[in-house]
Amino acid sequence: MQAGFASSAVAKSECYAFHGGASRSASAGSAEQVKSRPAALQTNCGAHSSPPVVCLRMPGVAQGRIPGRLTGLFEKNFAVFFPLFFAAVWLAVTTILGLTSGWFRLMETYPDQTAEPILRIRGQSGQMGFGGNVNGILTLSVCSSGLRVGMMRLFGPFCRDFFVPWENIAVIRKTILFRPVAHLLFGDPVVGTLRISGHLADRLARAAGDRWPKAGSFPEEKTGDLFRRLLIQWAAVTCFAALLLAIAPSGARPPIQIAVLFPAIVFGVAFLVKFFRDRG
Repeated sequence: MQAGFASSAVAKSECYAFHGGASRSASAGSAEQVKSRPAALQTNCGAHSSPPVVCLRMPGVAQGRIPGRLTGLFEKNFAVFFPLFFAAVWLAVTTILGLTSGWFRLMETYPDQTAEPILRIRGQSGQMGFGGNVNGILTLSVCSSGLRVGMMRLFGPFCRDFFVPWENIAVIRKTILFRPVAHLLFGDPVVGTLRISGHLADRLARAAGDRWPKAGSFPEEKTGDLFRRLLIQWAAVTCFAALLLAIAPSGARPPIQIAVLFPAIVFGVAFLVKFFRDRG
């Protein structure tokens, strides 16, 4: 009786050890262990526990080794990968801008010419095509035979200058949100559009003279009028930005002094630069 009890205990302990080893390391040869044990022991094991679970793994590849290697490679060569990634994203964004604004079509239809400019105005803003905002990066050149439109090369690596003759330009004046604007329509039928401020259009018209597509009087804006116009715009933008900061969630809401002073200073510097640029 004691011998039978001892042999049964040994069988149970061996069965437990066998299943524990198989569940911890199936790749160590669980199938060979099952074959090498006596049939009686295998039957006894099946009576006291569930069948062993065999896990299939790729030989020589530990879990998490490949992602870990990629992460380590990226961290080790961060100074190389990050500039390449940033350059790829930047090229993609500027290419999309050239497509949505219609710039690529315009520079193909109206290639640049070698006409000397009468007036060149840099750092201007406008809207082209379907929502293509170009803020502070446009260069408009008034020439005797047409208008040259260019962009800072950093923001348009593939956007070359295009030159539209005066006879292919139409001008439509509107007022949007109390601001006078001018829509320049290029071509007939229209190939592309450019919306600029009414004051910028007046400067271009004064330089072009009789060549400007739409006749009219274009009085020069005085320094005081320019300052008052920019001051009103600065106050409106600052109040709007301060209101957004003031109604932010409590966890992200800055103190009221910062909510007012931060946009006031940032937009103040931007409008001062615009004032000195437009005054010239």
